[in-house]
Formats: sequence, C-alpha cells, structure tokens
Amino acid sequence: MAIQADGLICFAAVARLGNVSRAAEQLNRSQPALSAQLRGLREAVGEPLYIRRRSGIELTEAGRALLPHALSAERGLRQAREWAEKVHSGQWGQLSLLASVTAAEYFLPQHLAQFCRAFPEVQVKIEACNSQHVEDLMLSGRGELGIVEGELSRLDSALSARPLLEDRLVLVISPQHPWAAGTPQLADLSRCLLIQREPGSGTRAVTERAFQLLGLERRTLLEASGTQTIKELVMQGVGAAFLSSLAVQREVGAGQLLMLEFPELSLARPLTLVTLEGQPLSLPAQQFIKLLTATQTTAGQNSEV
Repeated sequence: MAIQADGLICFAAVARLGNVSRAAEQLNRSQPALSAQLRGLREAVGEPLYIRRRSGIELTEAGRALLPHALSAERGLRQAREWAEKVHSGQWGQLSLLASVTAAEYFLPQHLAQFCRAFPEVQVKIEACNSQHVEDLMLSGRGELGIVEGELSRLDSALSARPLLEDRLVLVISPQHPWAAGTPQLADLSRCLLIQREPGSGTRAVTERAFQLLGLERRTLLEASGTQTIKELVMQGVGAAFLSSLAVQREVGAGQLLMLEFPELSLARPLTLVTLEGQPLSLPAQQFIKLLTATQTTAGQNSEV
C-alpha cells in the first residue's frame, strides 16, 4: 500500500498534539475518519507508529523516523494553501503591460509603485513604444494590458478601449525662444520649426489632426522617438514641440521650459486603457485596473473640490 499525503498530515497533527481527539478537532475531522487515515499509514509503513499511553501517545522508532517527512508534508500543504490564496486574491503571478512612451514615463510610474507595494510577489513587465505599436503588440498577444495616447486607430479591431484620464498637449519653447517675450497668434504656428515624435506616435497623430482641421502648415525641423530627447532639444533652443502636459510639468516648474497654449487649438486627448475584446484578464491585471480606476476617481473628486 502506498503512503497517502492525507495520512501524513493526520500523523503530523497527532504527533504534534499528542492526542488523537485534539488532532481530529484541529483538522476538523471526525475521530473515526482520522483513525482510518492513521491505520492506512501504519499499514503502508508496515510498523506501528505510536503507542497509546495514559498521558497521551508515544512515537515508536518508526514513528520518530517518519515524523520529519510528515511535518514536511504538513508544511508543504500549508504553503500550498497560502500560495493558492495569493493567486486567488491576485497577489501572485505576472502582469505584462504595454504603454506609449508618454504613459510609460510620466503616468505609470506612480501607479506601478503603488501596485508593487500592495502586490510585491507579482512580477511586472512593462514595455514602452509608440501608441500604434502598442496596438500591434496587443493584437499579437505580447501584452495583457496596454495604455495608448488618444483613441484607438483600429475601430474595428479585436481591441477594447477604456479612457483613463484626459491629457492635453501644449507647445513648449525655451526661455530664449523669440516667442518667449511676445504673444504668438495661431497663424504664427505655420512658421514655427517643430521637433516632432515619430510616425505612429499618439502625440504626433493628435497634433497632425488638429493642424489639418485648422488648415495650418506644419514645419518639421526634425523627428525624435523619445520625449526626453525632444525636451532636451527644446531646452537647447533647437525648436519648439508639442508635448503632453504630464511630461513637462517639472521643467516648466523649474523655468527650463515655457508652456504656450492656443485657445483655438484643441489638443485634448485621453490616455486609454486597452485590452483584448473577450479575453479573460488575470487576477493581477484585474487588480491593476482596479487600482488605476480608484486612483483616477479620487483624482477627479479632488479636482472638483
């Protein structure tokens, strides 16, 4: 007869408590059921495992030899239950995120820090690329959650979108820029040398659409794929750039960049959460969405006060 794990668990409890009745109570079993497990274990070993004394039970030599294995099985079961509880509550597993450059650098870090503190055993992987690429990678199954700038470019795709918060693009210049001392008008934008994000970027798509609607010409000085690179170029006086207000808060506050807005130019766009339509989400992903939603709700309430 083979040794059964349940018999080891029962034996470990009896050995630890020194009493069959107390062991049955702790394991939430009837005493006859526990005794049946102990008989099966004794038959599998082929030797008595304990002797009943007036003061309780006394382990035999075979029982003492078996006890470390029984305690190991008991410990393994306890650890397995703890692990299963973590999995069930979303505290264990993996979270794979794809995010636009702006979202990855200026929106997600504070939320990821909060998530990692709450769920330290969840392995988080984040990949930053432009919004178009995020959609492509989501459709290929590369990530479970995505965050893009603006609305989805594929309205008929298998992707589902949920707006998280409204961001706006602003024109930033260096304090040495000729416009720093004046009040540029909308028509002046057609003469402005712009540093732009690469094709596929959500920031670029929103800017191009706004210029087209207003009949403005865009004069592109150069393209760069990173927001930080563009900010450095603007601060060096190379040109001007339309960037997320989230991305330039620090530099504007420090006086390294000046922020210009044109009332006629609507550059508001949402940061959008992307998932695969009909695809069940892992518990860590559900927990992260819950955190994002709660944070944005709180932020919205505070802004109304």
